[in-house]
Formats: sequence, structure tokens, C-alpha cells
Amino acid sequence: MTRHPPWAATRRRAADDLTKTGWADRRYARWLWALSVVGVIVMIVGWNWFGLAHEEEMTEQPKAVSAGSTMAGWGAVVGGVPLVAAHMVGLVLLAIVAVRGRVRRWTGFVYAVLAVALASGVGIAVAQVLWAGELFMMGVDGARP
Repeated sequence: MTRHPPWAATRRRAADDLTKTGWADRRYARWLWALSVVGVIVMIVGWNWFGLAHEEEMTEQPKAVSAGSTMAGWGAVVGGVPLVAAHMVGLVLLAIVAVRGRVRRWTGFVYAVLAVALASGVGIAVAQVLWAGELFMMGVDGARP
């Protein structure tokens, strides 16, 4: 009969507890949470940058028209492209961490998608409050009283 060290049973119990939660390693869960919190901050900044870009488009449009040009689309390029890039980078980072850390790999991707969606939703909500509910009503073609 082989004799196991006294801490072996504790480690087995801890490993069983982790697999019950779905995580193969607790460090990955911590990294997922930390990156998700950073992602919320990034999305708040990103959605407000989106609003700033469209505000700039609206305020510079009269000057552009008098100069024989237009600012249409400027807000989408300067505000939208970085926002989409932030979503993609966040999804890739979170997916790498979550897929490696989960026992069932596909659930890691689900966690990553949900974390990005939640962070973006918080960013939209904060930006809507800061832009008085007109975040998606801006731009050259936006309805503004």
C-alpha cells in the first residue's frame, strides 16, 4: 500500500471543487474577471469617443458645406472603427483566457462573448446618460432639433 502525503487529499478536493465550477485553473478565472473590469472601462471610453466623433462631425458640417465638402461619415470612421477594434481585441483576449481556463472549452467562448456584450452594454448606458440620450441620434444625418 502506498502512502500519500497528507496534503494530497486536500489538493484533490480543491481540484474537484474547481471542476465543479467549470474552471480548470482558478488563475484563469481571476484573469477573466480582471480583464472584464478593464473592458468595462475601455467600453465606457470607447462609446464616449464614438459620441465625441459624431459631435465633431455635426459641428464641423456647416464649415465643410461652405467650403464645398462634407463631414458625412467622419464620425463613423474616427469613432466607429476604434470602437469595433476595441470589441474585437477584447473578445480575442477574453476568449484566449476563458477557453484555456475552462474545463469545457466552448463555455469559455460563451463567457468571453457575454463579458464583451455586458461591458459594451454598460458603455452604451453610461454614454447615453452623458450624451442626454442622443448617442445614436448624432451625425450629419441625425435628427437634431
